Amino acid sequence: MNKKCKECRQKKDLINFSMYRDSFDRLKYTNICKKCRAKNVRDKRKTEKVLQVYLDKHFDPEEQASDAFKDDPRAAKEVDYGRVVRKPTFVIKGGLID
Repeated sequence: MNKKCKECRQKKDLINFSMYRDSFDRLKYTNICKKCRAKNVRDKRKTEKVLQVYLDKHFDPEEQASDAFKDDPRAAKEVDYGRVVRKPTFVIKGGLID
């Protein structure tokens, strides 16, 4: 049985497509052949690697340090008083039309 790949638009044997089960436990085949899917994954990894190298170059090392954003020593002495209770602005009176 043949199926057409949506990526390369060639008719290929069903063996060249990955199988999966849908929510009704039926066997289905993917729309992209294994070769095209592998190419897409490879390209995605390359772009992620290039992006990571670019981001590593443009980040400030002082900002990336583990102690870069420590709390202010004055904030440690601060005391939190009680619990905050939110009061609604609209009070329901019990009727359908208020």
